[in-house]
Amino acid sequence: MYGQTLHQSESGEWAYDLTKKPLGGFEVTAGWIHAIAKGHAELQAGLDVNCPVLVLHSTRWRVSSSKLEEADRTADIVLNVEHMKKYAHSVGRDVEVLAFEEGKHDLTLSALPVRTRVLEAMVGFVERRTG
Repeated sequence: MYGQTLHQSESGEWAYDLTKKPLGGFEVTAGWIHAIAKGHAELQAGLDVNCPVLVLHSTRWRVSSSKLEEADRTADIVLNVEHMKKYAHSVGRDVEVLAFEEGKHDLTLSALPVRTRVLEAMVGFVERRTG
């Protein structure tokens, strides 16, 4: 469903090579699921990233149905935002967390007003941290 919110062929904003990023995503394998579960467990146990970290997320997530709905275009339909908020500070000691209204899973592919705010936040974070 996520690819349909992005690609022009499905009324999305972006034109890209569907052989490299298919609308339906890629095959989910046991190895992929294992790697994701392992990564989640490591994060939940706490990491020690020794530099400033910026965690960005949408303000809401939703479980998408089998049919694309308009609400899918303005929410994270891949990751659970509540989990992101809960575990963001497990990454390291210096973590900044920002939420974006109407943000998609990949915030930089959200509608122009959202991605403008996201890019401004990224630049601001770097400027604050580098002087």
